[in-house]
Amino acid sequence: MQLEQISANIRLRSPWEAVDLGFAMVQRWWTSIYPALIIFNLLYLIPAFLFIPQQYYLHIVLFFWWIKPYSHRLILHILSQKLFNHELSTLQALRDIPSLLSYSSLGALTLRRFSFSRGFNLPIWQLERLKGKQRAKRQEVLLGAVHSEAIWLTVGLAFIEMILTASVFGLFILFIPGDYLKPVFSNLFNPELGSVATWMTLSVSFIFILVTLLVEPFYIAANFALYINRRTQLEAWDIEISFRNIAKRLHAMTQKTLSIVTIMALAVLINMTLASKPSYAATESEDVPETSEVDYLQGTRLPASDSKEIIINIINSKDLKGEKKTTEWKLKSFDSPDKRDVNTSNSLADSLKPIAHFFAVLIEYSLWILLFIAAVMLYLSRDKWLHLFTSEADEEDEYQAPDILFGMDIRKESLPEDIAKEAQQLWDKQQCRESLSLLYRGALAQLVNQEKILLEKSHTEGDILKLSKISLPENKQHYLTQLTTQWQLIAYAHRTPAEEAMAWLFSHWQTDFAYHEVIA
Repeated sequence: MQLEQISANIRLRSPWEAVDLGFAMVQRWWTSIYPALIIFNLLYLIPAFLFIPQQYYLHIVLFFWWIKPYSHRLILHILSQKLFNHELSTLQALRDIPSLLSYSSLGALTLRRFSFSRGFNLPIWQLERLKGKQRAKRQEVLLGAVHSEAIWLTVGLAFIEMILTASVFGLFILFIPGDYLKPVFSNLFNPELGSVATWMTLSVSFIFILVTLLVEPFYIAANFALYINRRTQLEAWDIEISFRNIAKRLHAMTQKTLSIVTIMALAVLINMTLASKPSYAATESEDVPETSEVDYLQGTRLPASDSKEIIINIINSKDLKGEKKTTEWKLKSFDSPDKRDVNTSNSLADSLKPIAHFFAVLIEYSLWILLFIAAVMLYLSRDKWLHLFTSEADEEDEYQAPDILFGMDIRKESLPEDIAKEAQQLWDKQQCRESLSLLYRGALAQLVNQEKILLEKSHTEGDILKLSKISLPENKQHYLTQLTTQWQLIAYAHRTPAEEAMAWLFSHWQTDFAYHEVIA
């Protein structure tokens, strides 16, 4: 990896500073990212919307959302090339798509599709091309310190996509006259209504696709910057780049110094050549050994060829490369904090603390209120769910048949021996309501005592028909239905039933409904 060619300012950053760096990458290289991204998606979206029926447009949008990881690979490919100052045209980026999709494409759409940290892990999968245990170990090392930031980045940008989609759609709705809004929304997804449904569905789909294409480069660039920052922390990229820059400057200075020394040496040589007489002082003086500064430092100065090896050893030393992360419990102090521990910076996080505390308290009390309401509702509806914890035998033992239903006495002792005969006599005396009341009382008593149907005072005539339908045979159920209809006619509509209907009820009581044994 040629770190000296990197175009960003590589230094240690906090995770959210790294996210800002990723956003700056998109602002810097958007002319290279968006054309390739838009062309890649239009290659299948345009044919899909042209040849697939309108009722399946939402399926196209769902498919577009599902294969977003393929677009992520194209975005990361462009960003990685631009970061290291490699020229990459839109056409070349599109030509590289087959090779980008040839590696673990199925896993990107299945197992890893719903991972909240998939954006951070994408450089590990795509750029490092690790597999199996090596990839898992690498992900654990890189993702460990920024896992929460990677997850919140995914959640935050997903909410931004939804908010932008709703906002743009709301802006679109503002241009529709108010009188047309109701029919538009009522027929929004109606396949039978050609114009309105088609254009509205196309508008919603287009807005969602547009917002997604706008936001996704920021998502991938932010995760890529988190990945670069994490590698800088672990591998000291910033220090290595600094050393390489120092080495470049020293090399340039050495070349410059060598040129100056060469010029001076030529000047001295010319001066010595032009000298006409030898120096008598030099001939008469004693031979004194001359020791230059270079010779003096020769014993302690290392050769220049060893500099690179020494720099690499320093970078890989334990003091610089080692990292140890420990977790421990610490007792929280409730006293006033020490002044040295107080953070006096006016950061955004500090300014948002009161708002965060307010929402935390609001959510806490809301949850307690919801819990109280749920407990009250469970208590009030206990009759509907307590039976789930008791057996049917217990229910039958605890069940007490009501004595009165609909204001009518249904006890055995209150009924005559021959109910149908007594009811017909009352009918002949023009006591129509009493006659039907006696038949219906007898039917209810038989349901409770003989059929063992668990009737309650709160049940209506319709509830009784539903309960009896489970256990009664067809002929008895038919008779009870006819009897209930005539009873409701005279009890609530105050209309006298027809003679034919009453004659049928009297004649079919013994054959279709009543037991042959006498009800005593």
